[in-house]
Amino acid sequence: MGDFRAALLDQEQITTLMILYYRPDHRHLLQEFTWQYMDAPPRFYRTHRFLNHWKTNITATIREVRLAVAGSLIPTSFTQKVFYSA
Repeated sequence: MGDFRAALLDQEQITTLMILYYRPDHRHLLQEFTWQYMDAPPRFYRTHRFLNHWKTNITATIREVRLAVAGSLIPTSFTQKVFYSA
């Protein structure tokens, strides 16, 4: 039973990442970046890799990150959480 549960946890599901950010030269202008991709909850390897890339290569300050996952086992399930909020 443990192997079955581990296989379910590593299954990729459609994930939506919503980032609110602002650029240093326009602090008063809040912008949104939305990205939809396949990732494996609860570890979210692609999400962490992308946020690390943002931190090192993009000159914009993240204000908030929202992560939404649509479950593939139950098509109507949808969860959303605030991943980071400044």
